[in-house]
Amino acid sequence: CRTPARGSRSSTWATTTSSPGAAISRSREFNADKAGAELCGNPMDLATALEKIHLAARRIPMDVNPAYNAIGIGVVVTDDRIYVTEDFSHRVPEQTVADAENQILKQANQIRSNNGLVALKRASIPKLRELACQPGITPKAVWRDISASGTTVIFTQSDAASLPSQLKKAAVDPTVKNIAIGVCYPPASQEGFAMFTAIAVLYR
Repeated sequence: CRTPARGSRSSTWATTTSSPGAAISRSREFNADKAGAELCGNPMDLATALEKIHLAARRIPMDVNPAYNAIGIGVVVTDDRIYVTEDFSHRVPEQTVADAENQILKQANQIRSNNGLVALKRASIPKLRELACQPGITPKAVWRDISASGTTVIFTQSDAASLPSQLKKAAVDPTVKNIAIGVCYPPASQEGFAMFTAIAVLYR
């Protein structure tokens, strides 16, 4: 059985993989390829085999980014061989809409504080959450629906603690005094990684 080393995004095939230094979440470890389970005949047999493969792999050192805290295993079965891949990734803590909005505000005001500016005041525009859920939403559409003007930044990501460059730039505008934020998590988040779309409107 051969395993592609995905921790370094390499396409080279290796015999084993492991995860030194970081505790890898096993919540998705047994999300093996359905077709592989069906071809093996007994999904529990396949799960047991994957358990043994993963435990054996962890005993062999490999240069895996310690920031990775999640792992997934996929399986391809051929006539005479089983191919297994372990995919490493970094999962951020799951947040509610309010959590994400508060984190964005916190980060924006931290940037202002670092630049000697007063904190932005949080304005309430509930409509922004609804607009953030609309695919392809644009700043012009936001301005039209909320009847307000200012600097509007729309972005999609998974970590509310990391602001996009456009929002960082807008946050250090000394003429800006207020900020309204709306976040939307789509019904089907991308592969369980809690991607959200946020709209931030900054104005005087």
